[in-house]
Amino acid sequence: MKNSGTEIDAAGERKKTQIKNGKGTFLVQILSRRNATWQGTVTWVERNESINFRSALELLKIIDSSYENKNENEKVFKV
Repeated sequence: MKNSGTEIDAAGERKKTQIKNGKGTFLVQILSRRNATWQGTVTWVERNESINFRSALELLKIIDSSYENKNENEKVFKV
């Protein structure tokens, strides 16, 4: 995966990173860090589809689920 572009606000709490995995570009927005993990929103840029996540593991599962989708008309993100 490639990272491109990172933004950190003055408090250092919010970050935005684009992740390219060969199938799509994902915009990951980290809204907070609690319980030793991240909470935020991930958006599949090409489909303009977003979902919230509660942990880094859940974020990885969401991005991984995009590989399972064969039909481009289906909703892709799932946990």
